[in-house]
Amino acid sequence: MTKKKKIIIFLSILIVTICIVGVTFGIETFFKDREQQEEQLHKQNEMNIVVDIAKRYKGIKSVKFTYVEPSKVIGGYTYSFYVNDESPNKNGDSLWSYSLLDDKSIGGSSYPRSGEYAFKKDDTPSDLTRERALRKADISNIKINYRIKADK
Repeated sequence: MTKKKKIIIFLSILIVTICIVGVTFGIETFFKDREQQEEQLHKQNEMNIVVDIAKRYKGIKSVKFTYVEPSKVIGGYTYSFYVNDESPNKNGDSLWSYSLLDDKSIGGSSYPRSGEYAFKKDDTPSDLTRERALRKADISNIKINYRIKADK
């Protein structure tokens, strides 16, 4: 083999290696950025849920998000959580749930069947339910345990 052919083969291998490394790095960067954007979306959605709860209910001290699920039917995500360290039981009676649509509006919610925020047996709201929701809510004193990744 001549020296010229050896240089051409070496340069070809070098160029292919650089292309493979560049594409691999680009794909990895793309997925990391996408994951960070998704985490930021979930954190913002969870914060919006806490604000909504604080507007509607008195005495909210903490919110612990336990499950995030993509909603294929209505779009967006469904978030499940506990309020004020209510202990979870096997029936999920103290579990809350909010569905947020793709446009970040609340698509629906379900409230706990037991605990201090549950509706009473005669279907009247808890005593901790505000008669009129607040226009603004300060959530700075509410401890939030985020769940910033969607469960699969």
